[in-house]
Amino acid sequence: MQGMIGVSRNPSEKSKLWGRYVREQARGSGRSGSLTEAAPQATTAVKVLKLSVLTTHTATYSLYRAGRFNEWAIDKYALCIDDAFYDEDLMRKELLRRPR
Repeated sequence: MQGMIGVSRNPSEKSKLWGRYVREQARGSGRSGSLTEAAPQATTAVKVLKLSVLTTHTATYSLYRAGRFNEWAIDKYALCIDDAFYDEDLMRKELLRRPR
């Protein structure tokens, strides 16, 4: 196994991508992008896939933007580690097209 991705579904037809991990020896190989692209396939009848990423993780943010996730909000002070607060970009990807 080179990596894994975690996706959870809630009853409102929205899912959350809650984790992604790629082994160190597989990093830089495009595996993260492949896992991110596969995430919607792990869900059924879901209209929106959401995730959050620390604003300091610019490479991860760029990966999700390349996967067509859009930022819709910033969660200020979302995480506190050793008395330091970090913000998170809240992102989403529409999986089903809306009728016109």
